[in-house]
Amino acid sequence: MGLRVVSKKSPTLLHSEFGQFTILFLILLVSAVVGQWFTGVYRSDLSDFADAGSHYINGLLIHDYLVDGFANNPLATRSNTILITK
Repeated sequence: MGLRVVSKKSPTLLHSEFGQFTILFLILLVSAVVGQWFTGVYRSDLSDFADAGSHYINGLLIHDYLVDGFANNPLATRSNTILITK
């Protein structure tokens, strides 16, 4: 009567949920970057469209408002941002 040792193999990275999520994330990230590269996103300037500057400032305003944690009124955040950028 001998003892049998049964070893359980740990799941590989491809078989775990985390591994599958990571691989899917990397595939989507690479495809997004490749798509952006071929459409010229990284070579474009803010002056391609007449209102590109206003879109940039609006994005900056939203960023500042979110970073402040909604502490101020959005109009006060706008006033502060406009004063800083001038």
